[in-house]
Amino acid sequence: MIHHSYRGEFAIRDKQWKLVMGSAKKRKQELYDLSNDPGETHNLLETQSERAVALQQKLTRIIRSGRSTQGNPVPNDTPYWDDLFWMTEAEYQQPDMAVKSIEKKTKIHRLASTRRSVFDAFSYINRLPDTPYDEESSEEFSGRIFGRLANQEGRILLKSPPGMSNLAYEGFKTFIQYEGDTSVGNCAACHTLPDFTDGKSHSVQPGMAKVPTTSLRNLNKSSQALREIINQKINYANIKQKGDTPKISDLYSTIRLDQNDVTALVTFIKLLQDVPEQTFRQLILDSEVFDPSGTPE
Repeated sequence: MIHHSYRGEFAIRDKQWKLVMGSAKKRKQELYDLSNDPGETHNLLETQSERAVALQQKLTRIIRSGRSTQGNPVPNDTPYWDDLFWMTEAEYQQPDMAVKSIEKKTKIHRLASTRRSVFDAFSYINRLPDTPYDEESSEEFSGRIFGRLANQEGRILLKSPPGMSNLAYEGFKTFIQYEGDTSVGNCAACHTLPDFTDGKSHSVQPGMAKVPTTSLRNLNKSSQALREIINQKINYANIKQKGDTPKISDLYSTIRLDQNDVTALVTFIKLLQDVPEQTFRQLILDSEVFDPSGTPE
């Protein structure tokens, strides 16, 4: 049995044992043996810590399965449960308060940062690596992201906020893909996450000096303009691969894109626009499991 009380406490009972977690004022854990203590006056947490851990794990599984309060299916509180382990009743009823609480209590980078795009909601929900390790190459970082995506896809656990369509998802994978014969954008080599720029300068056009990498966040470009820019890069990549322009960055040598890839990339890049705070919170709450093997929309 699981219960979410008016005081904002989660409680789970297994036979005579009852574990209580959380409160409106502070985090707490309490364990009671109701067969000997029906009034719940003696907290046995310290002497029965293993039993408490087992009940907490069971409660966690229930929360993640979407049965978090009063028997109603609420699958979208899983990110909050994962990070807080529990939330107050007021926070549960008011997503604004819940997100602010997460930022304050856990200092989670993705929520404490100012990044508020559809992609950031997608990254947070699916717990994607968002920052390279020190000395980690762009290829290694992309490989880490692909590993996480494969894990989620394989267990049908990948979640999508509104706006992250199958097409945009394919665009993201093309964006970070760095090897292969098809759908290789190698974009993240320069437009490195999380800011989508490496802060360096590169030779990106024949006969021109190196220029700083432009961040793709909040880029004031139309879809048509983005398509033209990507097509230009494809043209330069083809020239580079023929050996005609050695001064263009070697990173262009691995690019392998067709027009379907361009459409997907444009769709993804458009998701890097920040949205209002309330909209961002709602994106997290409205996320749903999706099948990336479906036809791109």
